[in-house]
Amino acid sequence: MAPVRASGSNTEVRATLDAAIAWGWIDDATEAHALLDRLAAMLWRLSHPRR
Repeated sequence: MAPVRASGSNTEVRATLDAAIAWGWIDDATEAHALLDRLAAMLWRLSHPRR
C-alpha cells in the first residue's frame, strides 16, 4: 500500500510545482518534473510487479 500513498504525494508535489509556476514564484521546474516522472515510474513498478 505504501507505493500508492507515495504516488499520491508525488502527484501533490507536481501540482504544487505547477501552482508555483502559475503564480510566478518559480520560473522553471523542468528538472523537478523529470525527477517526479522517474519516481512515478519506480512507484508503478513497485505496485505492479512482473509475474
